[in-house]
Amino acid sequence: MTGKSTHNNRQGALNMLVAVFIFCLVNAVAKDTIAQYPPLEVLFFRFSGALIPAWFLLKQDQGTFPSANHPYGIYLLASAILVIDLFCLFMSFKYLPLADATALSFSSIFFITVLAAIFLKEPLSLSRIGIIIVGFIGVIIIARPTGNISILGATFSLIYALSDAIVLLLIRVLTRTHKSSTILFSFTSLATLITASFLPFVWKTPSFIDLGKFLFLGIGGGLGQFFITQAYKLAPASIVAPMVYFATLWSALLGFMFWGEIPGMHFWIGSAFVIISGLYIIWHES
Repeated sequence: MTGKSTHNNRQGALNMLVAVFIFCLVNAVAKDTIAQYPPLEVLFFRFSGALIPAWFLLKQDQGTFPSANHPYGIYLLASAILVIDLFCLFMSFKYLPLADATALSFSSIFFITVLAAIFLKEPLSLSRIGIIIVGFIGVIIIARPTGNISILGATFSLIYALSDAIVLLLIRVLTRTHKSSTILFSFTSLATLITASFLPFVWKTPSFIDLGKFLFLGIGGGLGQFFITQAYKLAPASIVAPMVYFATLWSALLGFMFWGEIPGMHFWIGSAFVIISGLYIIWHES
C-alpha cells in the first residue's frame, strides 16, 4: 500500500506540474493576443475552446448535464464572476511582466482563506491571520507602490485574485451536492455564452496564425484543468497544491524568452513571502 501511495503521489505531483506549465503557456499566449485583440474576444475563444476538454471530463467522470434541478442562479453568478476573473488576469498581462502578474495572482489563496472564515464560518486562528499579513507584505513588495510597476496592472491582478477567491468559494459550496466535472462544464458553457453576447460589438477578425493561438488558449486551458483534476484524484491536496508555485519560475522564464523581461530583486523577495505564506496555509489545511 505504501508503494502504491508513493507512486500515486508522484503521479499526482507530475500531473499538477504539467497543468501548471500548460497554464503558463496559455497565459503567455494570452499576453501576446490581448495586446492585439479586444479582451472579450480573447475570453470567448478561451472559454469556447475549453468546452471540448470540459465535456470530455464530464463524460469520464460520469457527471450529469445541467438539469432543471441545478441552481442556475448561482451557476450564472459564478460564471459572470469567472468572466470578470479572467478578464482582469488577461488585462494584468497587458500592463505587467508575466512573472509579476503571476506572482500577484497567488494572493487569491489569502482572499479565499478570509472569505471562507467570513461566509463559511471556517476558523481563522491568530497564526493564520499572521501568515496572511506576511503574504500581503509579499504582494506589496512585488507591486512596488512607489516603484515603476504599473499600478493599473497591479490593481487588475488583485481584482483577479479576489474574484478568483469568490469563484473558488462558490465551487466549494457547489461541490457539496454536485460533481466537479458538472460544475466545470456548466461554468465553461455559461461563460462562453456571456462572452459570445459581446462579440457583435468587439469582433476583430483574427489572422490564420492568431486563430491558432486562440484555439490553443481554449484547448490548452481545458487540458490544464484536466491535468489538475487528475492530480487531485491521484494525490492529496498537501502534495499537489504546492506544485502551483512552479508557475513563478516558468512565468519568469517565458517572460524572458518572449519579451526580454528580467524580474528584479523585488520580484524574488516578494515571491518568497507569498510562496512561504501559501505553503503554510496549505500545510495548515492538510
